[in-house]
Amino acid sequence: MKVLKMAGPCHRCQKYKCQCKKKREKSKKTELKVKDLFGSPFDCEEQIRTRRFASPNSALSPQELDELQECIEKANDILRSLVAENDPTNKRQLQLHFLKLRGASVEVKILCTRMEQEEEEENEMDDLFAENEDEDLDLIIPPHKKIIKVCGKVATAGRDFIQFNGVGSAYLVLYNQLLSVASDKTSKSKQPQRDFIDANQETRRKLAFNFGEFVANNPDAKNIFFGIPLSLQLNQFIGKEVCVETTDDGSSEGLLVRVDEELIEIEKKCGDKIEIDFDKMCFILIRNLK
Repeated sequence: MKVLKMAGPCHRCQKYKCQCKKKREKSKKTELKVKDLFGSPFDCEEQIRTRRFASPNSALSPQELDELQECIEKANDILRSLVAENDPTNKRQLQLHFLKLRGASVEVKILCTRMEQEEEEENEMDDLFAENEDEDLDLIIPPHKKIIKVCGKVATAGRDFIQFNGVGSAYLVLYNQLLSVASDKTSKSKQPQRDFIDANQETRRKLAFNFGEFVANNPDAKNIFFGIPLSLQLNQFIGKEVCVETTDDGSSEGLLVRVDEELIEIEKKCGDKIEIDFDKMCFILIRNLK
């Protein structure tokens, strides 16, 4: 009489009647399409089967946890801003705030100060603001300080500038010239978009394994992670028709032909070229954009 020996369970599915082989044969073609190796040509090592125990990461409900995390992020932003309060060149928090408003309709007030009269009336302005603390700011602006109001949608923000677009145009304003940025309450609020949320596999792999090289060659990514100055942003508009409002000579129109770290050069219709320092620029308007 022969004694039949029962084979042990499968080491993968832990069942005596193994279904692994059948499942692999049926879904062989599907696995090739669904399998994600993060762009790597090498197969992953076979994982050892272990028991998994799920546990909540908080005693709060998902909604309460989201609200708590949002409050923590706002508190951290405030704390980081307070730490950098004594450094006037650090405007990173202002940039991050404006980046959250991308796509939102805003009304921007730009303060254009005539430099030759600013020092003479500085003391008079201090007294004027002290006497009119509760009045509208527009009513106490002296004649040599002109307020320019423009509307558009926030396109991006850099280390020292904000860009908002109109119909076929774009305004670029340095933070030093901003008086206020107010959201348009009549327009529908747009949910902020997370960067790289829909990035493809190749982009994700470059971010993970070649972060420095990828960011250095991608101006948009460099601006998101570190912030770029106005000079780098203007490089993409070379050859475009521009209108520059300045603090000394009024407005100048022409073609943008050169951009340096501290100035721009435009060519007028008559062929003359003029240089404009960023310190004297109220804003720059890019026209005829598609």
